[in-house]
Amino acid sequence: MWKDFLAEDSVSDRRCSIARRVKQAILELLSEPLSMSLIARMKHISPTTVIRILQPSA
Repeated sequence: MWKDFLAEDSVSDRRCSIARRVKQAILELLSEPLSMSLIARMKHISPTTVIRILQPSA
């Protein structure tokens, strides 16, 4: 039987694989006149992830 686990560290939030530093960089890039697709390519993530970072859940 397999057991899943998630590593916890001070670099990323719990249950999140994207580092806080990368999220901060994405938020800074969102203030520039760049498309979300371009930001996603620059940070090697999907455009959907850029949208999720822009609109965090409550």
